[in-house]
Amino acid sequence: MTLAVYPPSVIRRFMEMWGLGHTEPFGPSGFTWDNGRDTRIIVTQAPHDEVEILHASVSHPTKNPSYAELAHLHLSVFGRQRWSYQVFAPRTEHVSIHDHALHLWGRADGQPMLPDFTQGTGSI
Repeated sequence: MTLAVYPPSVIRRFMEMWGLGHTEPFGPSGFTWDNGRDTRIIVTQAPHDEVEILHASVSHPTKNPSYAELAHLHLSVFGRQRWSYQVFAPRTEHVSIHDHALHLWGRADGQPMLPDFTQGTGSI
């Protein structure tokens, strides 16, 4: 599978929504933005199990990002129609390189990664 370069239109939309200036390339397919004070954002795309996955994170040096920031990150990167997920892994598989970063993951095609829980009884 060929890794797609993160689309310039998505980067422009993201920058506009966050009121950002210049972003820097990050990894083989992504970008990062750091305001030099208290916020860093990373957005990447990579294949996993033959599906393109988007990753987005927001971090601060001394505090966790707020729910509002995470919701804004979702809207900026995934838009109104795509699914994204915050993952809580078992402690033995937890990976963290920053104590105050929150992450979102989702398929680049926007399809859900979980079953449709609204089918049948409409609840879990």
